[in-house]
Amino acid sequence: MRLSDIKDLNEANVFLNEKFAGRIKRAPNGSTFEYENDFLEYAQSNNISGISFSLSTKNKIYNTQGTNLHPFFANLLPEGRRLQALGQVAKTSLDDLFTLVIAGGSNCIGDVTVATLKEIPSLSSESKNENISLEDVLFWDLFEKSIFGETYEDKARDINIAGVYPKISAGMISFPLRLLRSKSEYILKLEPKEYPCLVANEFFFMNLARECGLEVPEVKVVFDKNSNPGLLVERFDRSFDKKNKQVTKIHQEDVCQLLSVYPSEKYRISMREVAEVLEEVTSTPIIEISKLIRLYLFSYFIGNGDLHAKNISILKYYDTDRTILSPAYDLLSTYPYGDKEMALHLEGKKSNIRYKDTINFAKRHGIEDRAIDSMVLTLKTEILDAIMSMHNIGLDDKKTKSLVQVVTDRVKGF
Repeated sequence: MRLSDIKDLNEANVFLNEKFAGRIKRAPNGSTFEYENDFLEYAQSNNISGISFSLSTKNKIYNTQGTNLHPFFANLLPEGRRLQALGQVAKTSLDDLFTLVIAGGSNCIGDVTVATLKEIPSLSSESKNENISLEDVLFWDLFEKSIFGETYEDKARDINIAGVYPKISAGMISFPLRLLRSKSEYILKLEPKEYPCLVANEFFFMNLARECGLEVPEVKVVFDKNSNPGLLVERFDRSFDKKNKQVTKIHQEDVCQLLSVYPSEKYRISMREVAEVLEEVTSTPIIEISKLIRLYLFSYFIGNGDLHAKNISILKYYDTDRTILSPAYDLLSTYPYGDKEMALHLEGKKSNIRYKDTINFAKRHGIEDRAIDSMVLTLKTEILDAIMSMHNIGLDDKKTKSLVQVVTDRVKGF
């Protein structure tokens, strides 16, 4: 099947991991998702509440009005240039979400897949054909290959990567790959000319986040055969099963999916809404909301306007019935590129965040002052220690000076 033929399809299959769960179908005024009876029995016997928190097995059928895809599925789509290219290849408009989510490939973020295939290929079987050595290729060629597969069968082996950079996301590029002799799966991020030093920027602040006590995936700066830089990020929605010697999927949902809102709403969500949904779905709400506060404060201190609702996710482990906040991702300073305010408001504010704002927010969710004090002390100490190293990012002198100044002012003025 040619990719451009997908827009003529009226239904597609939905899988949880490799288990057939149901079908989505176009409807005159939207779409319908319906669970298969076999999956409902399987879910009940295996303590699975559904393919997502918003599409539980309490209902067999979910009708979506006003658009052609439920928000959970819509949020499986990529962003930025990848989404634009996908629309071109499928020869459809960017509001035809039904077509785009099928065209995106059979292996999305997390463990839910939308595909025309009756069975989706396992990650292990895919990896046999897709291992690469970075120093032997051009990154931009890999990106084009990840989009412009000639047939749906080629594209079905690709992976949709959602959650690129916000506000400047129209220019960002991010796609999946597998490496030779590696049991891990990765995302490779490229550096558009209009955003200089973006790779070094994110590499610096992801490592600083780890020093500040945030859990983050492993990141590495890599170069292709023409010495173009890329940021290699290890995927945390995949793990290697040593017993069965294969890669397995972990359930992941971002906040837009948890709140059942479309990607366009990612800037209109408050931190209160994020915390409230974490209270509802996570296993240890106080611990996870504490992690959320640390993530927000770190982002504020470094000038990261990138922390929108699609850049905050949960992971659910079915084997232990545990739901936690995912490792932090897409952490960089957007300040040098003109993005100077937070994406999500805290206590009604997107700038000039203060200690009192944080304390009030934390108290509302059962977190004690002393826990915030310890968190803030660690953040301030580590960030101030790192300030003199920010020139290593490689920004010009003017932007480096401005970044150092704003970080210093925010940390000391908190």
